[in-house]
Formats: sequence, structure tokens, C-alpha cells
Amino acid sequence: MKINRTGYAQLVRKLENSKGAQKASAEHERKDTIELSEASRKIKKYADTMKTVESENVDKIEAIKSKLSSGTYKISSKELADRILTEIKAQIAKEK
Repeated sequence: MKINRTGYAQLVRKLENSKGAQKASAEHERKDTIELSEASRKIKKYADTMKTVESENVDKIEAIKSKLSSGTYKISSKELADRILTEIKAQIAKEK
């Protein structure tokens, strides 16, 4: 039986070359990274805050809807005016 050593040597070279290519690509491989700007972090924080506020308001809205549909929702115009003024004053203070 005759073994073709030339074919064997070529096969070994191909395997070694492919391993070398894998090592070289592994050494030069970079990992993707993302860096968020300060503005995007603030937007994310604001969005998370709004989700929390919205979930809290859902309960209040449902309670008011229920009272409105049953005719039991009563609010004093003086209390409403006081609340509006309080909110306006708070916003003006924040802007200063």
C-alpha cells in the first residue's frame, strides 16, 4: 500500500494556516460598545419617571370615571382654584 505523503503535507499546511487565521482574527477581534450621552441618560430617566407617574394616575383616573358615571363626583370650585394656583406657583418657583 502506498501513502501519498504530498497530499498529507498539504492537508497539514491547510489546517495550520486555518488555525493561524483563527488566532489572528481572535487577537484583532473587537467587542462592540455603546456609550450613551448625558442627554440620552436624562431622557431615559424622564421616560422611566413618566411611566411611574402614569401608572399612579391610572388608579386616580379610574376612580374619578367611576364617580362621574355614578353621579357622585363632587368638587368645590374654591378647592379647584386653590389647587391650580398652588401648581402655578410651584412651576414658577422651579423656573427661577
